[in-house]
Amino acid sequence: MRIVWFFAVLILTFACNGEAPREGDAPEEKKESRETKKALPSSTGSKAEVIIVCDDTIWSGTAGATLRKVLAKEQYGGRHEPYFDLFQLRKRDFKEMLSRTRHLIHIEKGNANVAAVKADAFARPQNYMHIVYKDGAKLDSLVKSVVGQAFTAFRQLDMDIIRNKWKDRTWPSPKKMAKEGITFMFPKSFQTTVDERNLVVGWAESKNADLVMFVYTRPFSFDDQLTFQREDIIRWRDSISEIHIPASRDGSYTQTESDPAPEIKVTKVGDYIGFETRGYFRAVGDFMGGSFINITLFDDTNERIIMMDGLVYAPNQKKRSILMELEAMFRSVNIR
Repeated sequence: MRIVWFFAVLILTFACNGEAPREGDAPEEKKESRETKKALPSSTGSKAEVIIVCDDTIWSGTAGATLRKVLAKEQYGGRHEPYFDLFQLRKRDFKEMLSRTRHLIHIEKGNANVAAVKADAFARPQNYMHIVYKDGAKLDSLVKSVVGQAFTAFRQLDMDIIRNKWKDRTWPSPKKMAKEGITFMFPKSFQTTVDERNLVVGWAESKNADLVMFVYTRPFSFDDQLTFQREDIIRWRDSISEIHIPASRDGSYTQTESDPAPEIKVTKVGDYIGFETRGYFRAVGDFMGGSFINITLFDDTNERIIMMDGLVYAPNQKKRSILMELEAMFRSVNIR
């Protein structure tokens, strides 16, 4: 497979961003038997919620600030909504029932300085970040060593649960696009309005929100790789939106909002590297707008890009859960 400098730069950038778990980030945990896993109770709690068990002094100190900076950072395009809601409890206030929480962090003093993120420690499915510190001066570095891994694991688990709930409530992947080697989970809440080999558009309506999604492919040759700019992603999505995503008034359509500008960062889905873009859209010729998420992957083997895009119009409503469901759909993509 030909990998030019463009893809090499993407790989290096992704590695430097530290968004994915890396070997050596935490001590290795002993593998549990299948019987032990089966005996675990079901986890509890809502998606995007984390319980943190630690002393008040830790929570108000640098270690707590690091946790908030990474886990509770604002999700761009979500209008002041964090990626996770954090709930701190002192050890004496922590009840045994809460050990079944889906996303759990425990920080305690002990005889060693160790940090790890473990799956299914007290329930399943669950991710458990456990930090034991002997030397308080090392606590912040221990948190920093695993909090990025925990962020990725928590997000992945939430999306896995979303996709698991969809198993019996999805349409078959669109046939024309499937023939081109692209399949993905397509919830039955969406109704297809365009079904072509290089473009699928679906709409979903509920009491509080309107959603639009599209999956789009276009050729991406060696010469395209040399001239690619991140701004091309916005140009491509706007070209689709102008034709296929009208607003409520005749002749109106949606476009990417430039103020504030979208956030574009390197991402990875399976073996494919690309960009995740989040931001806002506005209607041209109408008074409406909302949030969007876009994941664009570069399929070097087939010399094409695969763009997956979702828009949320939900005035005065929180959008974090909806954006996560759109992301879960897009990250289910299978490319061959």
